[in-house]
Amino acid sequence: MLLKNHLLEVFKKASSENNFLLKENIVLKWVHRFGIDSLNDLLICSPVQKENNKEENQEQIRLKSFKTLENSEETNCESNYLKNF
Repeated sequence: MLLKNHLLEVFKKASSENNFLLKENIVLKWVHRFGIDSLNDLLICSPVQKENNKEENQEQIRLKSFKTLENSEETNCESNYLKNF
């Protein structure tokens, strides 16, 4: 089995198990061996990865929205506090 195929299989397995450390390790090995330009070959190959990316993107959007709301509330609280003085 070629190294590329082996790394693809391990990456797919790690994706299905949500093993982030193993996925990171595979990505580092892939980039070191094949270069950053070929990283899409690894990331696009896995349908599980595509689904995980969608979920992660949705989670990132939720987190950004929450942080924006949180910052807005802090600004409002600070503004109200300063108005009282």
